[in-house]
Amino acid sequence: MKKTIKALLLVFLTTFLVAGGYDVKADESSQLGTIIIHSTYDKKAVVGGNMTVYQVAILSDNLTFQLLSPFDATSLSLTTENMAEHNRDYAQTLAKYTSGTTAVTTVESISAEGMTVSNLQPGLYLFVQTVAADGYETLQPFLVSIPQNGSYTIEATEKMSPVTVKPKTVVPDKNQKRDKTLPFTGQLWWPVPLLIGAGILCLGLSFIARRPT
Repeated sequence: MKKTIKALLLVFLTTFLVAGGYDVKADESSQLGTIIIHSTYDKKAVVGGNMTVYQVAILSDNLTFQLLSPFDATSLSLTTENMAEHNRDYAQTLAKYTSGTTAVTTVESISAEGMTVSNLQPGLYLFVQTVAADGYETLQPFLVSIPQNGSYTIEATEKMSPVTVKPKTVVPDKNQKRDKTLPFTGQLWWPVPLLIGAGILCLGLSFIARRPT
């Protein structure tokens, strides 16, 4: 009899818990995220260029970002407001500390569909490009957080800048001899004697006209 009562009680408690007697919520720190990056110019996908991803901070219990080593040497204040305003500046500072650190992943060449990084722990991620797409400038480092505005799937578009071709500067060769010959200007020399003769004739006539009669 006692065994039967215990068995019924166990079934009741199990049914109560499963039926929603307690609202069990998933821990946010256990959720994984995905970041999708598109590189475009004039609304068209740009193919090529590499991208290396580093995790620079973790999401703490109070939903703030805590820098990992060696990035914690920067002493940056990574609040949502600060990152929104200083994303590029913070990213350039953190990029100086990537030497010797283990990257989350590296994409050797970004495809027309962009790049996708999955199974990412909540935290802050640094994207660094060292090889640019052919004909374009290298992307500046940037930061992406997980979650972002409550979402664990973040899709961002990076606008590319074409390489500006600078005009070549012509440096004169010091060893090159200068041409001392004057350039031909198109002047005709045959009328010169005629003009001189006409001038002498005019002078002679003027002297004759001045003699007293």
